[in-house]
Amino acid sequence: MLDEQDEVTADQQELQKFLALQQDEASVAAKRKRARSPLPVAGPSTKKSLVSYLNNRSCSSSRPFLPNGGIRQGRSHAGFERFGSGWRPIAEAQFWLWLVDLVPPGSPSAYKTGGESDPFIFQHASLPLVLTFGALRRSTAPCLYRAGEQLSRCFTVADLLESSFCRKKPFFPPPKGGEKNSSLTTALEARQREVEQLRSSSQEFVQNKAKYRRIIDQFLALDRALHGSPDQSPLDRFKMVEEELRIAKKDRDAAAEQLSTSSRKIAELTTTLLYQQGIVDKSNALATLQRVRLEELQEEVHRSRGRAAFVEQMIREYPDEGFYEVVLPPLSELKGELVNIRADLRRVATLAHHLYRSDPATVLHHHDRYIGAIIEATVAFLRRGLDSDDPDVEAHNFRLALDYMQSA
Repeated sequence: MLDEQDEVTADQQELQKFLALQQDEASVAAKRKRARSPLPVAGPSTKKSLVSYLNNRSCSSSRPFLPNGGIRQGRSHAGFERFGSGWRPIAEAQFWLWLVDLVPPGSPSAYKTGGESDPFIFQHASLPLVLTFGALRRSTAPCLYRAGEQLSRCFTVADLLESSFCRKKPFFPPPKGGEKNSSLTTALEARQREVEQLRSSSQEFVQNKAKYRRIIDQFLALDRALHGSPDQSPLDRFKMVEEELRIAKKDRDAAAEQLSTSSRKIAELTTTLLYQQGIVDKSNALATLQRVRLEELQEEVHRSRGRAAFVEQMIREYPDEGFYEVVLPPLSELKGELVNIRADLRRVATLAHHLYRSDPATVLHHHDRYIGAIIEATVAFLRRGLDSDDPDVEAHNFRLALDYMQSA
């Protein structure tokens, strides 16, 4: 568009220069002829060619210059006639001159100088122009030459218009008074909008083409992935795969339900196992405590043995001294009691071992109910008997401790 606009501007400048030169030449020639003769006569060979050109143009009453109609010439009569070897003007002949005036569309009035007008409208590349023709009637002889010059310029403009439209380029008249060609700007904006629309439509086409290509590729990949006989249609094969998928989902749901049930049972068993492990830990702690108490009981027995040996030694050394009578059981009897105590301790140790190896729940039950109280009572009786200096009290406490251990 910019290149065409530049070319059109160059054509307009050339046309302005040509019209200016024609006006200058016409004014100079008119002055020379006026100084030479009061009436214009036929010029030299150059003017002869111009007159022949005008007569040839005037032979046809209507000549289209453009394919769509273009400029046409109305009624006219030759203003020159052959005289000898030259031409002379016909003073009384009627001559109709059709002037071409280029006005933009929407102008309030066209240029008219008299007579009837014949407007002709044509369009090219969405740039409308209006050609208006005004008729000038001249009957005086001095004006014939100027009319011929004007007609020559009109035909020159027509030739330029014809050549411009033959090259498929719009012809614009030279701007008058610094006016801007708003129609060119409007056409340029319209063409830019068309280009933008074409560009957006091409982008949409490319995007849609890529999208459709992806869909086709996915369909082909799905067709290759579907198993089945090639004779079946893709829809049947897809339905078959869908049915298999439904069955697989059903099996998956059943397996998931079984897995959830198994997981729930495993969780319950894990909870029970942790509870039993806690009970075992408690029983181990209780067995450790019982072992410590048995060791304390053994230490008390050893101390009681030492005290018994000391008492026996004192009896031997001081049998008749003093005014007191010491009644002591025989040593054999004490030995029997010690043997019984050892047997009881062995039974207690065996019982503790059985408790350690038994069920934790049973151990806790016996511990909570009997064993703890019995052991504590036995240790208390033994400690009370050993702390007492009275043999009767000591024997009584030992007897109670043995009774408690036997009952256990």
